[in-house]
Parts: sequence; structure tokens; C-alpha cells
Amino acid sequence: MADHELEEKKLQWMYSQTIYQQVNMQGQGALRAALLINGGASVAMLAFIGSTNVLNPEMLLMPLRLFVIATFCCGLASASAYLTGLVQQPDFEEKDAAKIAQKESTKKKRFWVLNVVTIILIIISYVLFACGSYKAYNSFHEIRPQGNPKQNAQLQTEKQPFTGELKLSGHISFD
Repeated sequence: MADHELEEKKLQWMYSQTIYQQVNMQGQGALRAALLINGGASVAMLAFIGSTNVLNPEMLLMPLRLFVIATFCCGLASASAYLTGLVQQPDFEEKDAAKIAQKESTKKKRFWVLNVVTIILIIISYVLFACGSYKAYNSFHEIRPQGNPKQNAQLQTEKQPFTGELKLSGHISFD
């Protein structure tokens, strides 16, 4: 093999490594974003359910389930991404060229399968987030506060529209 062919192979390898690293970083960003939004939504739903008196808290459990399942999918995608990287590890001990070629072919197939699984899990987590958000939005419209219906009606009628004036009452001391 001539020197210029060797240099060309090195450049091709460096280019493919750079592309792989860029794609890997973008995938990690998507995975982190999915984990953050789904985990945050799960915590927010738990906090809302725990701090609100509603007649039917079960209607808020479906969005919570969707967010938790989406977070679980992010965990699975993270494990799949780890395995994808693990499959790419080179085997420096093998000396037989035929066995190396066979192993590389198997590695490439495993890599793509795991890569596709990771991508699908991330997409599923985003879809579950969208469904959970939609369910939560619809559930918020159906929430009725617990308590005496007359008191609730009275609280609704006592609310005054904001007129732009701020009235302060009480005594403020800076002693």
C-alpha cells in the first residue's frame, strides 16, 4: 500500500470518528433532554397531586404514569447507548484476519441494532411526554376542589377582578 493510500485511509478513519463523536454527542443531548423533561414532569405531577385537594385524583394518575414510563424508557435508552459503545470496543488479541473480519461484521450489526433501539426508546419517551402533557392539560380542566360546594361557590363569587390598585393594610416596622 502506497503512502498516499495510507494517508487517505487515515483521513477517512479520522473523518468517520469525528462524525461518530458528533452524532454521539447529539444523541446524548437528546437523551438528557428527554430524561430531564420526563423526570421533571413526574416530580411536578407528584407535587401537584400531593398539595391539592381534588375530588378525583385518579384522573391525574394517568399523566403521572405516562411520565414515569417515559423516564423509564430514558433509563433503558441510556443502558442501550452504553451497550452500543461497549460493542464498539476493538479486540486487540485476535490475530487471524478472517476472524477479525467476522467479528467486525457482527459488531457492526450489533451496533446498529442497539443504536436503533436507543433511538426508538428516546422517541417513545418524547411521545409519552406529549401524551402525558395532553392528558394532564385535559385533567386540569376537570379538577374540582374538595369541600362544601356552597363554600366553593362563595369563594368563586368573592374573587374580585384586579383593578390595577394595590391596597396595603397593616403596619410595617423596620426596628
